[in-house]
Amino acid sequence: MYFYIFSRTWQTSLFMVSAHFMSVRLSTAMIVPQGENPSIPDPSSLMEEGFSNPNIYPKKMTTSEVLAGETTPPFLRGVIESSPILKPDLSSLALPDLEALSTDERSDSSLSVLSHPEVDHWSETSIPPLDLPLSLAYTLNVGDGDDWLIGRRSRPMIVGHRGSMYRKLENTLDSFRAAAEDGCDAVELDLFLLKDGSLVVFHGDGGDANPGYLSSYCGIGGNILDYTNAEARQLKFNPDCPEFPCPREELERGFIPTLEEVLVQAKELGTIVKIELKGPGTEIPCLELVERMDMVDQCHFSSFDHSRVARIRELRQQKDDNGQHVYKTGCLFSEVPDNFIEMATGVGASEVHLKYDTCTTERVLAIHDAGMGSMAWFRGPPGMRQDVTDKYLDVGNEDESMYRTVLATGVQAICLNKPYILHHMIQRQYEGTEEAI
Repeated sequence: MYFYIFSRTWQTSLFMVSAHFMSVRLSTAMIVPQGENPSIPDPSSLMEEGFSNPNIYPKKMTTSEVLAGETTPPFLRGVIESSPILKPDLSSLALPDLEALSTDERSDSSLSVLSHPEVDHWSETSIPPLDLPLSLAYTLNVGDGDDWLIGRRSRPMIVGHRGSMYRKLENTLDSFRAAAEDGCDAVELDLFLLKDGSLVVFHGDGGDANPGYLSSYCGIGGNILDYTNAEARQLKFNPDCPEFPCPREELERGFIPTLEEVLVQAKELGTIVKIELKGPGTEIPCLELVERMDMVDQCHFSSFDHSRVARIRELRQQKDDNGQHVYKTGCLFSEVPDNFIEMATGVGASEVHLKYDTCTTERVLAIHDAGMGSMAWFRGPPGMRQDVTDKYLDVGNEDESMYRTVLATGVQAICLNKPYILHHMIQRQYEGTEEAI
C-alpha cells in the first residue's frame, strides 16, 4: 500500500512514503491513501491545485476539527471514515534534527534527504496531527522565498536579536559589537530598572508578563529586579542554559552591562538600538537617558506591554517635516489579534513587531498601509530549534531558506539570532549596487 504526502506546489517538495507490514516513513501530516475511496482526488489533480482550494485543504485545520468533520475536506473525511485501522499514531515520532544536517542539506529546498523514523505500530484511535502546518511558506502565505527581493525599495534592515548570540553571550557589550561586525544595522536589547535605579540590559527567564528570573540563566533563584547594579554585575551565567549557544568561554567573561554602557558603544559604532522595555518602570528613565546622551535618532522604544509604548508617545509627540514621529516606538506581538493595527495606532506606535511565523504577507501590507514600519522577530535558540523540529519542515534553523521565506512577506526589518547569514545573503544579492553592505 502506498501513501502520498503533499506540499503546495510552490512549496518545497513532494514526498512519497510506502507502508509495508505495519511500518511507514513520515514526511508531513497530509497522508492520503490512494485507491481506497472513489471520492479521493487523483494525486496529480491535488498537485495541480497546489492545495490552494480551501475546499480541499483549509488552513489551520486542527485535529478536533477533522474529527468533528466540520471543515474536513471530502478526501480526508473519506480516509478517516473508510480506513479506521490505517491511522498511524504519530505522537511519539522524533522528527529530524535539522541542526545536525550540513548547511547544504538544510538549505536544500527539496528536503529530499530527510526521512523520518519508522513507525512500528498503528492506532485505531489516533490520526495525523493536522494542526501542524509543517510549512513556514504556507503559514506566511508566500512562495518558496526565491522572490524575497521583489518589490523592495531598499534592502531589509538586519537587527541582531540580543546582539550576535551565537558568537558572543547575548545582551552584552561583546555581543552588540559582534553584531555590528556581522553587518547589523541595529541591535535589539532587553531593559530592566533595578531597585537602585540602574538601567541594565538582561533577558532572563519567565514570560513577557513576568520576566527577569534567574533560574536557568544563572542557576539560582530570584529575579534580576531583586538586585542592585553592583550585585547584578557579579552574577555568573549558567553554562547549561539552553538560551546560550555561544562558546562556553564567552559565558565565563560575560557580565550584565548598564544601558548607558551599551549606548556609549552604539554611538561609537553607529548602530541603531531597539530597546525593549522589558521590566516595569523602564520607560521614563530610559527616555531621559537617551535624551541626555543625544541619541533620540539612534534609539527606538518597544514593548509587549503597550501601555509603555503609549507612555512614550504621550510624553513625546513631535513629528518631522515628513509627518513621521521623531521618537520611534514599536508594539510587540506574540499572538496577533484581529485588531492589532488599531491597537498599534491607538498607542501611537511607529512600528509593529510580529513573531516571524505570524508575519504574514497580509499583515505586513496592513501595517504598511497604516503608515507604520514592520519587523519580524525570531524566538530564542530553544524555541527556534523546536519550531523547525515540530512545525516547519520546509526550512532549517535560521538558515537562508528560512530568512528568504520570512523576507518574502515584504517585512522591512528582521530581528534574528544569526545575523551573519542574512548579511552574506544581502551581500550576494546586492553586490555591485548602492545597497551593498
